[in-house]
Amino acid sequence: MKTAFRFKHFSISDSGCAMKLSSDAVLLGAAAEPGQSKRILDIGSGCGILALMMAQKSNALIDAIEIDKSAAHQAAGNFSRSKWAERLKIYHTSIQQYTDSCNFKYDCIICNPPYFQGQLTGPDERKNQAKHDIGLNFEELGICAKKLLSESGTFWVILPASEKNNIQRSFLNVGLYGKKLIYIADKPGEQVKRIICCFSSEFANEAVIAEIFLKNLDETLSEAYKELTGDFYLHL
Repeated sequence: MKTAFRFKHFSISDSGCAMKLSSDAVLLGAAAEPGQSKRILDIGSGCGILALMMAQKSNALIDAIEIDKSAAHQAAGNFSRSKWAERLKIYHTSIQQYTDSCNFKYDCIICNPPYFQGQLTGPDERKNQAKHDIGLNFEELGICAKKLLSESGTFWVILPASEKNNIQRSFLNVGLYGKKLIYIADKPGEQVKRIICCFSSEFANEAVIAEIFLKNLDETLSEAYKELTGDFYLHL
């Protein structure tokens, strides 16, 4: 199988996935902090990039959920070719079904979710499912996360900045509180386009706030971005 993307410690193919490998996923995987997690869950795994990044960053057992059969098959292949194959497992199912049958908790859950809540869809049903909230909205995601997280576990997610209030409200309703917020803008002075959120069942009076610029004003990569992703990208 042709390798589409090479990282420092693993390779990814995504030809069978409705949603291709994105820089958003790499940002999320690089920013997420699994700590000493023993079990990690990747919801909506796609090609498996986040699960592989978590395998590189931890010694945890990692489960990945993917509802699309072709993408789940591709993730399985990517996992099997990695040095962490024995710690990675893919399940072809929905997160709702998985939550109902799961009998243990996760110390860290990571998710690059359907972005577009209630917006117009296109003709590609597989891409609609991956991009929109057709099969998974923030309320359902929060309910599943709450059930699956360990007492001190953390849930990491990346979203358009415009969706921050929506997910915070939905997660607060099920008892998940904002622990850390990372605002991401292309350059200093430009509008924040993405936000990485960390939630936990542990109440925090105030979330830790951070900001990352991907580029400097002269279009060169920022030091913060290079430091964040340097363990993964070959060119950094």
